[in-house]
Amino acid sequence: MDAHERICIIGGGPAGLAAAYYLEKNGYHNYTIYEAANRVGGKCYSPRFKGKSIEMGAIMGVPDYDTIDELCRAAGVVRGGAESLAHTDFRRPDGKLYKPFTGLNMWKGARLLLQLNKLEKILKEKYPGYDANGHYGTFYPDLALPLREFFAKNGVAALTDLYAQPFTSFGYGYFEVIPAAYVLKYLDIPTIKAFATNNLWTWRDGTQAIYEGVNKIIEHPATLNSPVTKVERSEEEIRVTTPSGTETFDKLIVTTPLAQFAAYADADDDEKREFSKIIHNEYATHAVMVRNLPKQSSFIPDNMTGERYGHPMVFYVRYMGEPDQPIVTYSLRNYPGKPTLSLEETRETVLKDLKSWGFWVDDVLDEKSWYYFPHVSSADYADGWYQRVEAMQGRRNTYYAGEVMSFGDMNETATYSKGIVDRFFQ
Repeated sequence: MDAHERICIIGGGPAGLAAAYYLEKNGYHNYTIYEAANRVGGKCYSPRFKGKSIEMGAIMGVPDYDTIDELCRAAGVVRGGAESLAHTDFRRPDGKLYKPFTGLNMWKGARLLLQLNKLEKILKEKYPGYDANGHYGTFYPDLALPLREFFAKNGVAALTDLYAQPFTSFGYGYFEVIPAAYVLKYLDIPTIKAFATNNLWTWRDGTQAIYEGVNKIIEHPATLNSPVTKVERSEEEIRVTTPSGTETFDKLIVTTPLAQFAAYADADDDEKREFSKIIHNEYATHAVMVRNLPKQSSFIPDNMTGERYGHPMVFYVRYMGEPDQPIVTYSLRNYPGKPTLSLEETRETVLKDLKSWGFWVDDVLDEKSWYYFPHVSSADYADGWYQRVEAMQGRRNTYYAGEVMSFGDMNETATYSKGIVDRFFQ
């Protein structure tokens, strides 16, 4: 491939900025990034409150986030500065604190450890490569099963409770419907152990600072406030239109939601058919000032079910021991087969729950509703969706990246972009 080719990257989130960074490392410098928003980072959104970052999207990482670590080192982005994640408690839906792994429940903790060790052995022996980035390697039909069914089949059903805390509470959905392949790419054995032992990373200036840092060190920073409104592809060139005009390119890397591609691009029949199968979650976060600020963050495991969708599954107290800060709540607004709650309905539920827990609400500082975790159903996964889409890579000089191509956490997403560059831009 010609290193002088003009490359358009749609999206200035983790996937788009990682694509630009690794293109440069491979000798490709003639690229442009179009970002629709007025900032980079996508769902890594860390607004400031009284001089300190709060997290309204992604919160944390783990020690095996190799690609994120590489990007942070290159950009000089510092970890740490918000260590409250090492101290979390558990609450019932009525707000009462409890300890799930002490007293009479100690057996449950021991059982989880035994089953986690069993799962580690099963994955290594029966599903080698299950944790590889992307879905273009070895295909295991069992991994298309919903996670709850996959765990039951392998005799580790008790692990659903352990996995729900870093999965469902952070917006990725429910184990009765989500294919096991997604869960296990995100929560591979090292990652679930990191969560279980609170061996977690935070960033002093928030996760958004990672991508602001990368955007500063790449040769061509993202062009902000530039939504792509039209893509026209021919054998000779690719024409990309934004509010500033139309530019021509040789290659296109799409890192924004593929389900929305046909709304602005000249999608062909294959793209329309495959991308229409993508489904997603609606995830809401609320930054709220309360009286009687809780001492630390809390999980509410009983709210991580379809029956309790809309209720806060976790709230985050970022700075322990500092009274003048908001808490941030995290809720799913949708569940398969049920009506999607509006952001206003979800806010009302969150505020009602906080009040019932004794946290009197003074103000809602910010709220966000996220298009979250694009994925395909178990049936479409089993039917070979990824094999068909991967076979389309490079056709019409177009490459597909972003969350759906691996998983929605920032490391999997950035790593997939790195892989796209290594596979197709040498």
